[in-house]
Amino acid sequence: MEIFYLPETLDTAAAPDLLENLKMLSEDILLDGREVKRLGGRCLEIILSARKTALSRNKNFKIQNLSPEMEKILVLMGAKRILDEETA
Repeated sequence: MEIFYLPETLDTAAAPDLLENLKMLSEDILLDGREVKRLGGRCLEIILSARKTALSRNKNFKIQNLSPEMEKILVLMGAKRILDEETA
């Protein structure tokens, strides 16, 4: 499984690149969040959509190595619980 390393800033300007990169992942999705310092709503929507698509195709989806900032943002946005659910 190929690891996609998320960039430091995932804001509205980063959304188109994130979407294109995730579309290129045809198999299981493994994201690494160790560098993320900022995560905006649009990029979170893209990540949640990628999760939904992967699961509907019986693929695995996981985000590993969450940075403290990314974890805090996910909690504040109400998405941490969703992304923590079993996806395999």
